[in-house]
Amino acid sequence: MKIVIGGNELKLNHDDVAAASSAINELITGIKKVSVEKNRPQLYFTALILLYAKSKETIDAITPSALKYMLDLIEETEKARQAVAQEMQENLQA
Repeated sequence: MKIVIGGNELKLNHDDVAAASSAINELITGIKKVSVEKNRPQLYFTALILLYAKSKETIDAITPSALKYMLDLIEETEKARQAVAQEMQENLQA
């Protein structure tokens, strides 16, 4: 998945997107359930607004170029880890 933040295109890891989406969906579903149980629809919308505000605050605190750099570095590290694991597997089979 790719997303543009502050004019920088960020490539997100598919597995991370799936895991994060699942966790966020569980959180939102839980908040919605409590909102319905307590008959307080404003609780659901308040939570959504706070999630947005906190996310924006956190992302804004990191410059887009720094965020891109960090995600690129994580991707490179993961590729290196996979290459080492593959090489070790091949050496064990030899």
